[in-house]
Amino acid sequence: MSIVTNCSDSQESWTYLSEGNANIVLTYSGSNPLLRNTVLRLSKTTNTLDSHLFIKYAIEPLLTPWVLTYTKINLSPLVLQTIGLECFDKRPAHRLGSEINQSILWGYSSPDMTHYFAPASTLTIEIKPKWGFKPNSSHISEHHSIKQRMCRYCMHSNLKKLETLYCPLDIYSKDPIRVRRAIECLLNTKGDQLRLFLDGKRLELHQSTQASITSQLLGNWFGAKASDEKESSVMTIISELVQKVLDEEVVLNRLKLLQKHCDELDVEGIIKIYEKYSQMDLELDLEGWIGVTSNLLKRLGDKDYTGVVDERQRLYEYVLSMTLKDYNRYVYYQYAVKLIDLDLKDIKKIPKWFDLDQRIVKNAIQHGLDSICNE
Repeated sequence: MSIVTNCSDSQESWTYLSEGNANIVLTYSGSNPLLRNTVLRLSKTTNTLDSHLFIKYAIEPLLTPWVLTYTKINLSPLVLQTIGLECFDKRPAHRLGSEINQSILWGYSSPDMTHYFAPASTLTIEIKPKWGFKPNSSHISEHHSIKQRMCRYCMHSNLKKLETLYCPLDIYSKDPIRVRRAIECLLNTKGDQLRLFLDGKRLELHQSTQASITSQLLGNWFGAKASDEKESSVMTIISELVQKVLDEEVVLNRLKLLQKHCDELDVEGIIKIYEKYSQMDLELDLEGWIGVTSNLLKRLGDKDYTGVVDERQRLYEYVLSMTLKDYNRYVYYQYAVKLIDLDLKDIKKIPKWFDLDQRIVKNAIQHGLDSICNE
């Protein structure tokens, strides 16, 4: 991780782009060649653990070479304060309850995924695949056996009344037909689970201008391929492209393995351990998380491992699993694959995750859902 100190660019060089629970993301619009085609992440949390050090030393050993590299940029209090004021009117209303942490006088820059091959043209596909497995834990109550037939995402979609045919187990399957079907379902579903960008500009597939966007995408990007397949829709071309990339990459296999191994007990088993230790300080420093990752890698590397896993290790692995279930994946035509949004989840959310799990399952049972999601 390289460091750029005493950044002198004015706050006007950074423009609000997006945000999540942990960070506000800005895109660079200044003239500094070191920062061109980059985005800047500023922390909104009060967590004493540096999230990017966590990613580098606790997550990257699990997911090399797909994790993005970050550059630390020192910022003045005035720049942070002014950025916060400039961003206010651009932020979604539901995000205004949290602000940039003004006590953290730095941010982290990374390549702008929508300009990854600049100055060459870049088509970027952002995907949130979600959970890649069904639990098979002895801790799941008999009344909740539906969790072993129907995947979490499909049940949760029903609870949220989402109109989608997407099942994440399809995209993890390595079956070309199922993968293409999954991508086409995401392309046809409103929301942010799959987004397309052409040279930084988001392509809105669900607006009335879809026809012109399709023409732009096919004519300006795919060129000869588009002219040879005039009857093909952008949905078909994109789904075939992503399927071929996923077929050549093993990152989804790795993510599924990690999600599953870190969640062997299911939240119905984890909640019991959490309640046992809930009166203790369960927060870990960076060294502690490095130890958790090291223990996990040792267990993954020993196919004959039959030992008992420490209960607190189980808790921390479950938090890792929740982190790995909520990442974003970028695919670029040429191509490159990178993972982002790997910020550490809060261990105190385990009761919340358990409560959500129970509501999802209760809703699925009440509505008589009987679909079977195949891994």
